[in-house]
Amino acid sequence: MNAAAPTDWHTIKVVVPFLTEEQAELARTILSIDQEIKPYMIKRTLTAAGTSLQASFEALSIRQARVPSTSSAHRLVSEMQKSPTSFSDDAAAGSDSPFTPFEHQVAGHRDTLFLVDQGRTLLKRSSAREIQFYTGDGPRLSARLMADCLPRLRNIKPAWLAHLPPHPHWLAVENVLAPFERPNVIDVKLGQQLFDEDAPPDKQARMLQASLTTTSSSMGLRITGFKVWDEARQAYALTDKQYGKHITATELPTAMQRFFPCAEECLPTTEAEKSHSPAGMAARSLEYILTTLISRLRQFARLTGQLEWRARASSVLIAYESCGTAWRQQLPHRPIETLAETGQPHLPCCDVRLIDFAHTRATPGAGKDVGFELGLSTLIRLLEDRLADVQML
Repeated sequence: MNAAAPTDWHTIKVVVPFLTEEQAELARTILSIDQEIKPYMIKRTLTAAGTSLQASFEALSIRQARVPSTSSAHRLVSEMQKSPTSFSDDAAAGSDSPFTPFEHQVAGHRDTLFLVDQGRTLLKRSSAREIQFYTGDGPRLSARLMADCLPRLRNIKPAWLAHLPPHPHWLAVENVLAPFERPNVIDVKLGQQLFDEDAPPDKQARMLQASLTTTSSSMGLRITGFKVWDEARQAYALTDKQYGKHITATELPTAMQRFFPCAEECLPTTEAEKSHSPAGMAARSLEYILTTLISRLRQFARLTGQLEWRARASSVLIAYESCGTAWRQQLPHRPIETLAETGQPHLPCCDVRLIDFAHTRATPGAGKDVGFELGLSTLIRLLEDRLADVQML
């Protein structure tokens, strides 16, 4: 609804990081929202005016809702202000809270990731299974896997706990995007089976259908989201999970072209194409990025192919620097083609890691995870094909 703003706006701005179940239900009722509001961390700015309440619910993309009365609007704001874990505007800006927003999330549940320690550490709402993998199963399976392929585990400082919402399991890991000035980021979910064996039957049925109707079943992977910096517009071009759910296997190379755009390729000719086609990297830079990533993913495949585990719905996170100034500062002055051959675990200007182990377990005697390995090999082949295209320019 687009009611004109009255002249006597009474503005109340409240940043509410955490909702209780009761507050979430109250918000849903007052705003007449059919969708369920989860009590996740959602930054909200509420503006009450007359009989209108404008609310920006980022996770639900709700822009405006009509409320029955001014008293109802103020009731909602008042109830949210009662939350013992609410932040003030100043705290949201960082004066009281150790958290800063994690702006580069491209997949997964929104508002379950927090940056702390000046952006060097990522706090993740986790599970007992994932923590067990990081602290037990993973190191027993392969110390090298944990050291070279995953974000490194960090200790949770007691000072952070006071600012966390009630949840039994939190995980602190290295923020692998911290070294980047302006990263392009993609999340690719691996595997053909996306559910735990101990998941409820109805969830198993849903996840099986999701695999069969997407590229997960046939190719062992599904693109769950990516963002690419558009230099011309000075903004990110975002692609969400719906794209990956609807493309076919034959369209995966196009997805790689969209995530690894090359400046030397033909520019888009229509306004519609311009709206989602960033200008791209120089071919030489993109060749370095792709060569490096392929080399690292091959190492991943050699390691994980020896593991007896089941990594259900884990992902590959790929990031590369889009800022030209950062490139010039980070890369040493030597031929670019030699950089990918140095053997360094994490080279400047691009990185790749395995993430998300909430449904991963060791399975001694069961052999490797065939679906996971299929996804890795598919991803490597897609990057090899993209590299071949770039080298022809």
